[in-house]
Amino acid sequence: MKTRSSSLTARVAAATPFFLASLFLCAFALSSVSAGKHSRQRFASRVAPAAPVATQFNGTYDPQVFPCGSARHHFTVPGNQVRIIVQASAQVPTNDITVSLLYGTDPNPVLIHTEDTGTSSEAYSYQPAGGVAPGEYQVQICQTPSPNGVPQMAPFSYTGTFTFDNTAAGGGEVPQYGPIPPAPQDTGPKIGFENFTAPGALIPVTTTSAGLQVNSVEYMGRNGGEPSVGNNWLTDTTVFYSDLESLFVKFDDTCPL
Repeated sequence: MKTRSSSLTARVAAATPFFLASLFLCAFALSSVSAGKHSRQRFASRVAPAAPVATQFNGTYDPQVFPCGSARHHFTVPGNQVRIIVQASAQVPTNDITVSLLYGTDPNPVLIHTEDTGTSSEAYSYQPAGGVAPGEYQVQICQTPSPNGVPQMAPFSYTGTFTFDNTAAGGGEVPQYGPIPPAPQDTGPKIGFENFTAPGALIPVTTTSAGLQVNSVEYMGRNGGEPSVGNNWLTDTTVFYSDLESLFVKFDDTCPL
């Protein structure tokens, strides 16, 4: 029994270093994987741009030029941001507004810029060298100082967005409210309209539009109120209907344009 006991003890003693080494290697491997994961996460957070942060705002503006009596909207911008984009659009398309971006807290924030390039919509991108300073920014909507002869009309309401991001590309394009580009010039055939007077022929009638039962004559299509007009493209006939009158008209298409 002593011989067997000594042999078992010896084998256990010989295997112990290998067992401890295995535990050490497993622990080292797990710590390396964890360290690599955290390192990749830190690297990703350092280089991956965050998605643009957009905040919607709305209100009613004071129809006076900046600085006006409109309520100012307040936004907090964190550090490491590259640009700010402010967009606003008036509810009435003919109303001409301005968008002013200010920096700092009340009561005396500092004016950065007043945008007044569009009509009912304005968009301003603020991207200073070295990045955007963190802190509080304010936005105020007012009336343009040059309305181009178009009067402001109630309601003086508007909607807009305040967006900041940490990449010059913005993590994706930010939709612009800006002025609508002019339509391309149409170089095709010209089209238009022309007024046609009903024929000056007296037509015998037995009932007038006033309901009188008389034997009389009237000019058709001369004084009918609120007429309806339709076309039958199969017969090339235009139908004019008003009151007690119905005119079926065909045009001479051989006439030059």
